[in-house]
Amino acid sequence: MNRSMHRTIGFLAALALSGALGCANAGQALSTALATALTAPGALAQPAFQESFEAPATGNYSVVRAGQSFTTQRNTWSVTSGSVDVVNARVRTETVAADGAQLIDLAGSPGAGVMSASFPTAPGQRYTLSFAYARNNGIGANPALARVEVIGAATLLRAELQHASPTAFDVQRRFSQGFVADSASTSLRLTSLVGGNAGITIDAIRVTGDSVAGPRASRQSLVTNGGFEQPVVAHGRYQTFATGQSFAGWQVIGAARGNVAPISGSYRSAGITFGSHGGAQWLDMTGLTNSATGVQQTVRTQAGARYVLTFFLGNVSNPRGIFGTTSAIEVLVDGKSAGVFRNDGAIPGAQHWRERTVPIIAAGSTTRIAFINRDAASDNSCGLDDVSLVPSAGASN
Repeated sequence: MNRSMHRTIGFLAALALSGALGCANAGQALSTALATALTAPGALAQPAFQESFEAPATGNYSVVRAGQSFTTQRNTWSVTSGSVDVVNARVRTETVAADGAQLIDLAGSPGAGVMSASFPTAPGQRYTLSFAYARNNGIGANPALARVEVIGAATLLRAELQHASPTAFDVQRRFSQGFVADSASTSLRLTSLVGGNAGITIDAIRVTGDSVAGPRASRQSLVTNGGFEQPVVAHGRYQTFATGQSFAGWQVIGAARGNVAPISGSYRSAGITFGSHGGAQWLDMTGLTNSATGVQQTVRTQAGARYVLTFFLGNVSNPRGIFGTTSAIEVLVDGKSAGVFRNDGAIPGAQHWRERTVPIIAAGSTTRIAFINRDAASDNSCGLDDVSLVPSAGASN
């Protein structure tokens, strides 16, 4: 990946929603019950969390300041810093709603606001957070910036947003990223990175369970550091490792002078936010060399047992820029090619992730899994994230 541009934006996440129960024991019991319900058959048909800010109803806009909270039709939100505005977009035409009439402007009167809410989750289950975002036209020519984080026992997702001209203020962009829950309660925190009275606007928030992850998530992956969360890199930055070097479970292989780069999910370049699929980081297979370089790891297996290798392949569509339009990775199992996998998906201004799976029958007590960059030398980004290897359904180690 070409590192010519660095911009740090932000968009955090964290909250707790148990005060309405009146007692800690009741809150814990409800949280446990809801988390259990999420693992029941058919539970993934309903969102784990959703919000459209249609309540409290306002005929113009309502300011919620630090230390205050507000209750919508589904959730309770706490404002911990600055202020946010609940806005009626049918009256305040400098804003636009994605679902219904109302939305949140994270830069209140004045901002910069920080707000959060929590929801029950099932540890080990994969979820997808999505929402629509635009900007309050009152910000003028200045960019609207915000940060989102999803937090459980650890930070599960962190990403940054920017909405600025030449994109019109009322053009809704769609954010969508995945995370794997690590606790029975998970928090979402949204933070404006600009002050004043106009900023990023948020609406139509959804957290849904990914049905593909349920059965596999219940079995622990044999891969170490499959989400490339180690080593921790600086916010909005990256760290390169050359062929022959190792980091946190992985060995870099391939081209003699090649390298790869664990990279922050808040990294930005050429107006694109290179968000991770899950967690805070991912692996850029192109590094600084755009060569046939990659990573490998040897895991313990049982000879003759069946496994499923799952990974997420990241792509940005930059047809007139340095990042190309398609990402390609070759998978090797014990040195033999299992195929070249591609992703040509596109999200304007963001990284698109696509799940890929490879069935494996282990040849021995260990199995070597490798990933090699197969992008063209002119393509400066190829993403890899959330690698897992688990026994096939009904199999055991």
